[in-house]
Amino acid sequence: MRSGEKPPAPPACPLHPADESTAWLLLLRHAPSRWNDAQRRQGWADPPLTKAAAAAARQWSLSLPPCLRAAASSDLRRALQTARLIAEHAHWPDVTQYRALREQDQGAWTGLTKAQIKRRWPDAMRERPRRPLNGETADAVLERVVPALSQIGWDNRGACTLVVTHSEVIRIVERALGSAAAAVPHLQGRWLRVDLRVSVARSIGALAAGELTPGRLAGTAETSRTLKAGEAR
Repeated sequence: MRSGEKPPAPPACPLHPADESTAWLLLLRHAPSRWNDAQRRQGWADPPLTKAAAAAARQWSLSLPPCLRAAASSDLRRALQTARLIAEHAHWPDVTQYRALREQDQGAWTGLTKAQIKRRWPDAMRERPRRPLNGETADAVLERVVPALSQIGWDNRGACTLVVTHSEVIRIVERALGSAAAAVPHLQGRWLRVDLRVSVARSIGALAAGELTPGRLAGTAETSRTLKAGEAR
């Protein structure tokens, strides 16, 4: 490329057509942290990625959707490091950080394993949706996440943007949209369409669920087959 020339525009995405009134976001769960490996609840705690996770993020960037042109992220290290590794490989601008995209606050459950929580608060684990003791409700998460997603869409209108966030954030948004699916593995997620018209901007009505990422779609299909087999028995 000659000096002063603009980089070529990313190819149009036939699966995610967008104009000045719409944007597409790929919500992606971060690569694993040290606490993920220990199966400890993280919430707003801030452990870094493992070395293997950093390598996995770089590997994911080798097959990222070609229509993506920028990244935003939660401000927690496990998400921000994932986003920066991907952005560096893709030669994107620096990642935009949003405190509003951080994981659901796990309150008294922070740092504990599922087994430890079950022993201390057996009834709490049966609640649906679960509310961590002294942590955030799903409604509180939505109140901060939805405006942030709308802002990212507005700043990247007419385009597709990667948003690296957390498992419960993705699942809470999905439930609010009536599109709950299987658990979110690391480096998997879901596409969202953002409607930027003033009448719905910054509300849950501005968001529409798109398709699952391939690895998560396979997990959902496997769950469905398991449920059908159970019904047959």
